[in-house]
Amino acid sequence: MIAKTEAIVLRVAPFSETSRMVVWFTNDHGKVTTAIKGSQRPKSMFLGQYDLFYTCELLYYERETDHVHAIKECSPLHTRSILRSNWKACAAASYMADLFHRFSPSRAHQHGLYELLAYGLDHAPLVSVNLTFLFWFELHVLDQLGLAPLLRVASQTGTDARGRRRSVLLDLDHGAVRLEQDEQTHSQHTIRLQPDVLAILLSWQRARTPQTAMATRCTQVQLGHIESVLGQFLRYHLESGLESRNIALDTIRRHIA
Repeated sequence: MIAKTEAIVLRVAPFSETSRMVVWFTNDHGKVTTAIKGSQRPKSMFLGQYDLFYTCELLYYERETDHVHAIKECSPLHTRSILRSNWKACAAASYMADLFHRFSPSRAHQHGLYELLAYGLDHAPLVSVNLTFLFWFELHVLDQLGLAPLLRVASQTGTDARGRRRSVLLDLDHGAVRLEQDEQTHSQHTIRLQPDVLAILLSWQRARTPQTAMATRCTQVQLGHIESVLGQFLRYHLESGLESRNIALDTIRRHIA
């Protein structure tokens, strides 16, 4: 059976001297892997037709008993050439692609995720001047995966027995914030949240576009806290060290004017 879809290249790896294995995130079938045999030969019809971050029109032969499908045709629709000249944007885009490669479901239709990835890659240059775009992106990836943290505090009792304001904790096990209770003890699976950071995250989570996040004037302390909270949440629920995130953030942070 031949499948036709729009797809974004997440990863390209050598399969042989002249062939490549390509992982795509498709608009109709989720994540799929194809073998492109002979794509590196001088007269190959696939030369220049695909590369990392490209959006392509893809035709491939579906194999029900194999995770690697055979490609028939592909043609570029959007090459995102700016990612080959803006290396900070490329670092952000590489993290986005790696995030989808690791955690998006294979062969499952999730149109919202596809649109979010395309949007993130198109606007990756914004990350090089404002990290809040990337944090907004992470919140909305978690939302599309059904893992978004519940950031509204359910309890209305905001003070303890001595009249002091209770701390707000993000419970990683339940993926939700709660007020710290007198009898509760801290565990390694909770993160203490400052009220201002909680309010910022809730605002970004509700925002359908990143403009709200990018317009937020965050202090360096707040940004550091947000980076740490989202990093811990992603690592816990996606069960990965996410080295690509650390590399991208370190690269971008060092060179933001």
